[in-house]
Amino acid sequence: MMMMNHSLDANLIFVMVAAFAAGLALGAFYFITLWHTVQRLPAAHGP
Repeated sequence: MMMMNHSLDANLIFVMVAAFAAGLALGAFYFITLWHTVQRLPAAHGP
């Protein structure tokens, strides 16, 4: 029974780390894209 708990904990940790990394990547993509958009606003002729 202890081996199953350990395996479940390791799997849970892996899933949590993968979810954190995916969230970090998506957040970085969003804010970098937003930054580039805001930087281009002064050169825009219209809204």
